[in-house]
Amino acid sequence: MNDAKFSLDGKLIASVDDAGRMIVRETRSDRTLFNVQAGIGILMKVDISEDNRYFITAGMLLNEISVIDHFGNKIQGESFDEAPSNVQFIGKDKFVVAINVFRTYKMFLLEGFIKSGRIISAEKARLLEEGMTQFSIPKKVENQLMLHLWLNLPT
Repeated sequence: MNDAKFSLDGKLIASVDDAGRMIVRETRSDRTLFNVQAGIGILMKVDISEDNRYFITAGMLLNEISVIDHFGNKIQGESFDEAPSNVQFIGKDKFVVAINVFRTYKMFLLEGFIKSGRIISAEKARLLEEGMTQFSIPKKVENQLMLHLWLNLPT
């Protein structure tokens, strides 16, 4: 297991592993709700949306994120040029992806959201959502991501 997250209400726990599997269990009974192939290869991060409707994973082999619904169905994946180092929901359908470009030691925060069961990237989101000119990341989330990235920089 590489990462595990509890849902905000404490009813669920999601975990990811080196085989690309995401397992979601009920915390009270430890009953497995689903065990799904969320990615190809190593999955490093997982998060659960505020309303427990979506799960998001970050994988290294294909530099991808994947969104899985609360029934265990993989909705969509999206690949990047570099591996995502963290994913985190910042609302029931909004998320942020942190990507380290190790060659330059730079970090990028990409934001997006899920609309009608599909991942909408930041650039597309601004075009599709009227009046959406800026996506703000709560300072607490930004600080957590920066700390995570700083602690995991190569020496």
